[in-house]
Amino acid sequence: MSHYQVPDAIPALDYFDADFQGADRDRFLADLREANTPLAVDQFGRINLLRYDDVRDAFVANDRYRSVEASVAEAMAGGEGPLVDRQRNTLINMNPPRHTRLRKSVRHLNARFARRLEPTIRSQCHRQRSRLPFPPGQLSIA
Repeated sequence: MSHYQVPDAIPALDYFDADFQGADRDRFLADLREANTPLAVDQFGRINLLRYDDVRDAFVANDRYRSVEASVAEAMAGGEGPLVDRQRNTLINMNPPRHTRLRKSVRHLNARFARRLEPTIRSQCHRQRSRLPFPPGQLSIA
């Protein structure tokens, strides 16, 4: 695990800022990675780990880290509402033990399972599409 000190002022980054694009962003992040404070806080209040070893450690020793859960949705929707509730309840945004329990329950829902279901899914989609009030050629199902 990497050891670093949390600075008094964590560097800020805004992924949507026009000045934080392309090579400028790459240089800024490289400078932070080389510093003894390889983290930054984004516009949603999330702490971003910037070094490979720290990110790997977060995945391997995930009992010491937690997901930001619905913080992006909270920031965009003002902290509450159906979007935030939906984001909180998505598997990728959950923290253990809830995440672990649900992950075990869906481990069989994989690409092979989806391929086996494809004929049924295709049939159901076409059946439902035929019930919609669109003329042929105006509605595509992807």
